[in-house]
Amino acid sequence: MAVVPFPRKRHRLSIRYYLCTEATPVRIPLRLYRELVSGNGAIAKFAGTVQRIAELLITVGPGEARQIKIRATAAHFNKEGRMDLSHAAEAVALAIEGTKPKSVGRNVLDIGPTLRSRKAKAQTVWRIPPTTVKMIRGDIEGRGKLPTLQLDG
Repeated sequence: MAVVPFPRKRHRLSIRYYLCTEATPVRIPLRLYRELVSGNGAIAKFAGTVQRIAELLITVGPGEARQIKIRATAAHFNKEGRMDLSHAAEAVALAIEGTKPKSVGRNVLDIGPTLRSRKAKAQTVWRIPPTTVKMIRGDIEGRGKLPTLQLDG
């Protein structure tokens, strides 16, 4: 008896990033996003700002409908327009350290972690508006093309 292996049907996985502006979402090419995260790319017009980003994880299985998971995040840019990852490191430190006040003395509490946590949350937590989600889905499904972000110089 011969054993014939059945070919496994694979799931395709892709990730996309969109800059969410007031007017319309703008697609960030993966190559550009990698350059920004690695510190090799800069966008001067974003210098000193916090930009809202929609991160999408797209899964397509064999014979299955496309599954799209969307996560709202934020990107901090330094004075040169390079992505500043120190805020991400701060978030990890807060997650490890905890955000509850710490007892420093008998009647003294250090509320620094709580304040830093609230500030970080206020700067980065946001909800993607349904109209923006609709435009992004249209771009993915080919119903409408969104503009693409370009790197300076």
